[in-house]
Amino acid sequence: MATLGRPSRPSSHPFSIADRPLSLNDLRSAPADPQGIVAWARRTATRDFTPEALKRENDVESFVNDFLFGLLAQAPASPRTRAAAFRALATSPGITSGDIVRDSRGRKGRELRLGPLHRFVVDPATATLLAESVGSPGLGRSRTRTHLEAGWTNERPAPSAEP
Repeated sequence: MATLGRPSRPSSHPFSIADRPLSLNDLRSAPADPQGIVAWARRTATRDFTPEALKRENDVESFVNDFLFGLLAQAPASPRTRAAAFRALATSPGITSGDIVRDSRGRKGRELRLGPLHRFVVDPATATLLAESVGSPGLGRSRTRTHLEAGWTNERPAPSAEP
């Protein structure tokens, strides 16, 4: 997930996706094609992975998928970059592209599954992440996060009226 916090000191990389620091320029210059965005995510992985981790393709692929899902969820990524991430994820090994489904708010989106426990709902028109669910093996429960809105603002968020 990408976050922007108030750093204790100024930072040239105030954003973080999949625990990797990024600048606004990094995000703005991200590739807008599926192959390019995957290569960009892989380069980001190789910057910080140990040589042993780089030998484990599953670790690299897992990072790339987490990174691409982070791009879908975040406003700093351009619509073209999010679209490239969505197209890359939809054809990625280990990702199953499903039907059009509804999230908890009734919005329609394409279902993407990562294994049996992770489910994502993405608006194919905007490549915006609408919802994500993670199952708990053996417990029969899942945790769902619904993304209502993402964007730039100079205002603090109002407290939610719903619990």
